[in-house]
Amino acid sequence: ERGTAGGRAATRLWLLGVVMLVVGAILAGGLARFGVAEPPGAGWRRIGQALGTGAFVLWVSGLVGFGLRGLLPPGWLARLTGLGAALAGVVVLAWIDPLGAPYLLALELGLAFAALGAGTWFVMVLARPERDLIQARRGREAGLGHLSGGLLHLMLVQVLLGGLLAGMDQGRGFPTWPLMNGSFLPTLALAPPDQPLWRALVLDPGLVQFIHRGVGYVLVIVGALAWWRSRRSAHLATRGAFDAAMLALLGQAVLGVATVLTASHFGVALTHLSASVLLWVLLLRARHLAQYPIAGSIRKGTQ
Repeated sequence: ERGTAGGRAATRLWLLGVVMLVVGAILAGGLARFGVAEPPGAGWRRIGQALGTGAFVLWVSGLVGFGLRGLLPPGWLARLTGLGAALAGVVVLAWIDPLGAPYLLALELGLAFAALGAGTWFVMVLARPERDLIQARRGREAGLGHLSGGLLHLMLVQVLLGGLLAGMDQGRGFPTWPLMNGSFLPTLALAPPDQPLWRALVLDPGLVQFIHRGVGYVLVIVGALAWWRSRRSAHLATRGAFDAAMLALLGQAVLGVATVLTASHFGVALTHLSASVLLWVLLLRARHLAQYPIAGSIRKGTQ
């Protein structure tokens, strides 16, 4: 029956499969970008293309199958259409082969994270009955919701910048920290007088890395503010979610510095990419619990 617990569970399982394929496509793209030797018979780039295409095919199959059987929860068609649009963009850009175009790689990575974010959010929403979500939303923590939403937007910008940088020199041109080859703002990051600034923003590795570092600092500051604000939450699950997100954010910052200092060594760079996926999911979980806290004892916290 439409919207029953069985329908929500089946939809959730389907979307979880889509999410896992998207994660695989992101990591395979990283393996291709960071120069790992190709496995026999297939390159990592082709594996990433296959996984991204598989995610889109699974999305189409599930949408048609669950839709015809009336298993989709009420009102979910529009939400799922947005997810499909992001997946379609990932597939198209992957087959264009953005290995030669930094801005296309950045767009592909941004769409992949958008699809991952939407799918993960839907999986979390479907994990609880609709009536529980409606009740939980009455106790939402608006301040935490706004801060975590800001963190998600900042991180998406950071992902786009990371994609741009990976498509250029992967940060190898400035392997020092906290300064960039002895300068706060490297001279190479200044746009030539005869070139528009927007070209430097998408083509100059010095300027892109400078902004990437700056956004990283802002992320840590805003993340610390959100974590501090979460200490006042009455819900143990919410506090725990922000604890996990803050730990992941600090770890990601350390990995970012390590990636710079090792000139994007393969293992460090791939770990940095993998940690960004984990951080993205943990930030989504923190925001979800701020919006839909798990009800429990205010005095003792919740489990």
